[in-house]
Amino acid sequence: MDRVDGTLVIVAAIIRRGDEILLVEQHGKDDPASVWALPGSRGEPGELNTEY
Repeated sequence: MDRVDGTLVIVAAIIRRGDEILLVEQHGKDDPASVWALPGSRGEPGELNTEY
């Protein structure tokens, strides 16, 4: 995994519209079944942290 200044940076988001929450279906190559999760990713070196 990539590290920024020796620290692993992980980004997640909760996206709501009314009472609905966005989930993504993920299925890794070694996973026996897919799972539902919040959208997220690893931060890239030099990527800006922008709050909306």
